[in-house]
Amino acid sequence: MAYVKIGTHSGKRKGVKTYIGASGDTKPSSGLSVGSKCYEYDTKNWYITHNDGTTWTALVDLTGMVSDIDELTLEAEHLSCIFPDYASDIDLTCTLTSGAIDTFGSWAEIVDSDGTKLSACCATKEMHISAVRTRTTSVEDVLYFIEKAYGTDSAHLTMVNDHLVGSGAKKLASEEQINIRPPVIPAGSLIWYRMKTENNANATSTVCIRYHTH
Repeated sequence: MAYVKIGTHSGKRKGVKTYIGASGDTKPSSGLSVGSKCYEYDTKNWYITHNDGTTWTALVDLTGMVSDIDELTLEAEHLSCIFPDYASDIDLTCTLTSGAIDTFGSWAEIVDSDGTKLSACCATKEMHISAVRTRTTSVEDVLYFIEKAYGTDSAHLTMVNDHLVGSGAKKLASEEQINIRPPVIPAGSLIWYRMKTENNANATSTVCIRYHTH
């Protein structure tokens, strides 16, 4: 199909025309005044000719910008979920375990007490983890430092944001625990953690994780 003319300027810009059409339509190719424009309604891009219509140049390519705006909109407003799935079983827990004193434990997948992996929640969709909240700790008055990552196995991991929590007298304010914006976790990834605890070995912390997928 051909573009449809929707306007013609007068005065100093007399003869300059504006057209609208789809990206797959044929743009006018002759007999136009310099500065005539075409608007692609499906890509939201404008094109301008500096000759008689033989050549068209993109004014602004909004394709990438529209994608970025969609991503920002998703981050600002989305349906989020909680792991473990308390809606199915309120007694579920997710326990993280540290290594030797002041030492990270081995990388392990994040799983709940029923054996369900956090990675099952992003089997077919990308995931963002937006919060990790501590429910209980086995040792009081110490700091717990958690690293999170994703990958196909523990030897090939990509790190996402670290997380620091405290217990007892060292408990952090809730606002320090809640808002994190780590990189996207690709669909199909396994999700891992390792943790170390101040002055203690094999300490544990039960957590709940808020996330959303897209």
